[in-house]
Amino acid sequence: MALENLYSLTEEEISCVYKDFADAFASHTIFTSFFKHTKKRKKLMEIYFQAYIQMIAPYCTFYADSIQKENMMVLLDTRKYKKGAHIARLIKMYIKLSKMVWIDISAFIHIIKNRDILMSQWGDEFIKEPYLHLKFIYVKEHKQKREMLERMLFELKNDAQILHMNVATEVYKEEDLKQYEELGFALMNTISYRSFPFQQYCLIMQYKE
Repeated sequence: MALENLYSLTEEEISCVYKDFADAFASHTIFTSFFKHTKKRKKLMEIYFQAYIQMIAPYCTFYADSIQKENMMVLLDTRKYKKGAHIARLIKMYIKLSKMVWIDISAFIHIIKNRDILMSQWGDEFIKEPYLHLKFIYVKEHKQKREMLERMLFELKNDAQILHMNVATEVYKEEDLKQYEELGFALMNTISYRSFPFQQYCLIMQYKE
């Protein structure tokens, strides 16, 4: 897909962005719940994002608002998914994540036990045809944060419309839920977790025929 008004990262750039994602999501409710030790969190998140990005890269395109890569989003295209190859990539990812054991074994256990939260497989329940999944999006804190988020999602919405594909994503705060609903997403499901202080709001933006 094009999203030609955004910058598409090269393979070399993608291999280096795990530190940017670790920094951007350091205060995200999922990762503060999984990685409880503040002093260890940054290293654990770098291990996680490096392994996870390597695993999903063949299915994804990484976009930024510019070559400076201050604001980024990761878009997964389910048409690229091949089950056999995916299982092999998952095994490799968990082997790489096992490095966490030497830093904080409880963090590694959280990742393994709660992998469904991070894998976002709920979309398959609601969308039977191929679809796009907005895996990550982050916008740096500045006065134009909402405008930048809206710009990136607007580009995504336009391309999804051209491709006749729905877009799935999830958020974890009510304020984010409201913002995404204003931008055209519809709430499909809310998942609560007994062990964690957050809910997963599952959203879909449907293309209009």
